Amino acid sequence: MRLLFGIANDDEYSLASYIEVYSGRMPDNILPIGSDDFGNVVCLSVMGEDIGKVYFWNHDWEVVERTADYSNMTLMANSFSEFIEGLYFYI
Repeated sequence: MRLLFGIANDDEYSLASYIEVYSGRMPDNILPIGSDDFGNVVCLSVMGEDIGKVYFWNHDWEVVERTADYSNMTLMANSFSEFIEGLYFYI
């Protein structure tokens, strides 16, 4: 993971910018929260039966001809806390 999005004036780091970019490309309950170096996105489910779960959204598997779903998403953690606890600094 390269970065977590936040409140920023720079579109590269702005949570609001990423919400706009991925609107309609991810299920409505999914919030993009970070990215890797390859254009993939780390997401958080913010409502529904999987609320709190963290997913990896793979842009290479995106299918644009249908409604956004979980087909290009992989579960990373069952909670945001579990996700944060699993992060480590790689040198």
